[in-house]
Amino acid sequence: MRDRLTDQIARNPATGEFWRFLHVTGGAVGGDGTFENPFGEVTAGVAISQSAGNDVIYVDGGTNPGLNGFIIPDQVRVLSTGVVQSLDIADVGQVQLPGSGTGTLPRLDGATITNGGFTGQVAMGNNRQLSGFNVITTGVNQRGILGLTLPGLKARGFLAHRVHLPRIPCEVLHRGGSLPKRYFRCAPP
Repeated sequence: MRDRLTDQIARNPATGEFWRFLHVTGGAVGGDGTFENPFGEVTAGVAISQSAGNDVIYVDGGTNPGLNGFIIPDQVRVLSTGVVQSLDIADVGQVQLPGSGTGTLPRLDGATITNGGFTGQVAMGNNRQLSGFNVITTGVNQRGILGLTLPGLKARGFLAHRVHLPRIPCEVLHRGGSLPKRYFRCAPP
């Protein structure tokens, strides 16, 4: 992320290093993770992300075809444009990410992952963040989001079915009976 006024690259105040963005647009083909040529799946972003605390996988729903499940590496943030997102920038403070707040939550309902004996769409743990997704499950024994009881787990702004996040409170959303399953809205304490 570059400041257009000063032409400075945004730095993470926690590490002093540059923030690194890996872009994903649902429905895109190929790509290298840049804004101009995004990946088509979050899995491509997590495959090359680094656990140094500076990587943000920024997801635009695109045509919202439904994305495959993934495991978020330690100290990596997976944020969507669906909700307003902000990032702490050294010497500036909290800054809203460009393009965030569209209201379209990317769907996670493709191939699942298995982690810790559970099957689900997303697995999270140590200092990982997920924000702004519609997590959909289809199997009886499938979890939407798998959360480990590790420090720094952050999840907010998502809809999910069958949430397993022992340290994050979730409330049941009632949709007037139009949905056959119970959906949850979760936010960190």
